[in-house]
Amino acid sequence: VAAKVSLIIPVLVAVPLYGDEMPLVKVVGITLALFSVFLTFYTKDERLKSGRLWFLPVILFIGTGLLDTLLKFTQSVLLNKEQFNMFSSILFAVAGGIGLIVALIIMIGTRRKFRLKNVLAGVVLGVPNYGSIYFLLQTFEHSNMESSVIFPINNMGIVALSALAAYILFSEKLSGLNWAGIGISILAIGVISFA
Repeated sequence: VAAKVSLIIPVLVAVPLYGDEMPLVKVVGITLALFSVFLTFYTKDERLKSGRLWFLPVILFIGTGLLDTLLKFTQSVLLNKEQFNMFSSILFAVAGGIGLIVALIIMIGTRRKFRLKNVLAGVVLGVPNYGSIYFLLQTFEHSNMESSVIFPINNMGIVALSALAAYILFSEKLSGLNWAGIGISILAIGVISFA
């Protein structure tokens, strides 16, 4: 939830930095988007309500918001469109290298064995993430939409599709509130698109 609610950070930064407009219809759409995230991922699981790890969602919220903001800044100030593929490749190579180092440290410290399935799982997650970064950069470059429109639409699409995928692929039970959140996220995409 914290990662998707963080869309508010790059949206707010886009107003002074890139001159994005903030008409009432866009504010309504973004408010619907934030509300839909909470509904879509709402759960009664008491383990998730423990106060001991309260700082993790805060770190995730700030970190994800800053990453999205820096991605747009990098695209608009530091890169030209011919560099998107190279930038995405270097970004994921560095992330993969850091992940490998951390995995080796954990394996040595806990005497865990190397498992090829873990590497394959990393690749399976990495390929769509690479594509999402690359195509988000392309969207910033070629779309007529402001980034304060692109971020909410992107995040709401991810929220709705991941909830539906969990329901279809993993038979995850969705409550009435979760379904309402999916519906509101689709409504939010429509409202923001007309902003």
